[in-house]
Amino acid sequence: LISALEYGIVANDKGTLDFARGGYEWAKSNYSSSLVGFFPEWFMPHYDACETDTIADMVGMAVKMSAAGVADYWDDADRWTRNHFAESQITSTDWINRLAARSPAKAVAWNETGDRVAERSVGAFAGWSSGNDFGVNSPLHPHSIQHCCTGNSSRTMYYIWENIVTHEQGRLRVNLLLNRASEWVDVYSFIPYEGKVEVKVKKPLRTVLVRVPEWVPANSPQVVAKTHTGTRPVTWEGRYLNLGSAHPGEVLIVTFPISTRRTTEIIGDVSYTLNIKGNTVVNIDPPGKNGPLYERNRYLAAQAPMHKVERFIPDQPIKW
Repeated sequence: LISALEYGIVANDKGTLDFARGGYEWAKSNYSSSLVGFFPEWFMPHYDACETDTIADMVGMAVKMSAAGVADYWDDADRWTRNHFAESQITSTDWINRLAARSPAKAVAWNETGDRVAERSVGAFAGWSSGNDFGVNSPLHPHSIQHCCTGNSSRTMYYIWENIVTHEQGRLRVNLLLNRASEWVDVYSFIPYEGKVEVKVKKPLRTVLVRVPEWVPANSPQVVAKTHTGTRPVTWEGRYLNLGSAHPGEVLIVTFPISTRRTTEIIGDVSYTLNIKGNTVVNIDPPGKNGPLYERNRYLAAQAPMHKVERFIPDQPIKW
């Protein structure tokens, strides 16, 4: 579907674009959770295992269709990126070490290694996650990784990063409220701690547009834009806030409400209760037992923690 979509965009082939979009909509609507981005490895009723490849492909299609103007799926991309896609990557070895400590010892076979396995797996993605756990605990779907997910998901991470900000002839769009450094602006997102995004301008811009998150009604008077000199007049263009022109050194600040809600969602074959702040799942009930997902109560804080980092800006992005 991604290949068909890329061809359809380049060739402006409406039939192919409709085919790709139809497949995307079918996958959203059948046996999946479009709330968190859980897409089963096999599309059949009650199937409880999600291979991260499936999330990566769906996020990739959402970003590509939105950027090309085929359809508006930015909110899908934001929701899935923040939730099951992010949670499916190993960023800490803590739960792996806990699982290993309570598992029975086993001899290492001739075609296996026991050499720093957990540490060397950081950055890899889940082969079979459930709604609340890194792995589905069954003989068919053990706690394991097949690295097709690592390659495919790394590619999708680039798709997301590339399209957080898009620029064309002085008209800049902030499509996803995620952190990003670019040659035109630096974006600082305070979500989900606060309903706030800062855009630090680095080059003269004819127009700056910031997409407002889906939980905020369009034209809401609670959405406010300002700079260091005071409130900035804005107009709405669909889901985007048009902030007008901007000059190097300006910092554009957009604020909006963000709140927490609880909802129930069938994921795989289980009914889960989700605590969600903005678009971000903070915790899930029942919780996972082995590689638990969504242990993110830190996001309930009302102030975003700040970290000083060095960020890389490429001379020329790759058209991937």
